[in-house]
Amino acid sequence: MIYLTVRGITLSRSISIAFPKTKIVEVHPKAFLFLHFYHSIATDIQNYKDPDNKNAKINIMDCLSQMISGIDANECYSDHDIDSIAAAYTAFCRDVGNHAFLFDGL
Repeated sequence: MIYLTVRGITLSRSISIAFPKTKIVEVHPKAFLFLHFYHSIATDIQNYKDPDNKNAKINIMDCLSQMISGIDANECYSDHDIDSIAAAYTAFCRDVGNHAFLFDGL
């Protein structure tokens, strides 16, 4: 786990030095899903990484499709796709100032 953390820190600092106007945002896709959909699909969020649980993935994508145009909720996405979409949407919301939870750090 420390390897991933150090690698992420190194990568973000390298990008910041090479491209000073670039914004780096750390996002947590599962946290986004829980904060936005906990009351309606909590069990699905806990289980969408299970390769056999297609219904959980479809239910999550149905919720995301109501927020993001162009998503076909009936298509079975992988858990990586769900994480990627949730991460991108979280970063987008942060960038445009449309977020409910934000900690800017120090």
